[in-house]
Amino acid sequence: MAIKIDKEKVYIVNGPAGTYLGKIVEKDGNTVEMKEAQLLYYWAGAHSLSQLATEGTTNPSSCKFSVECEVICEGVLRILPCTDVAVKSLRAVKIWKA
Repeated sequence: MAIKIDKEKVYIVNGPAGTYLGKIVEKDGNTVEMKEAQLLYYWAGAHSLSQLATEGTTNPSSCKFSVECEVICEGVLRILPCTDVAVKSLRAVKIWKA
């Protein structure tokens, strides 16, 4: 099944090397190129990625999201389009740095 990618929409992309929040630049099979991507190292305030993509987080202060970067994800397992409500919530999470 082909998924239509909107390059202005924000997605959660889940693969074997992690889960990212960002915009999809290109998709080729199970490989996705992203911009404005943040690694979702740890999230709280949602029980699943589906809930995170739909509702966002109710506990942003406990989330650990990386700085934004460009990334190529290979072996993508799931692509979840985010609602505007979720994007507002998730993009408000303070960037986690070591």
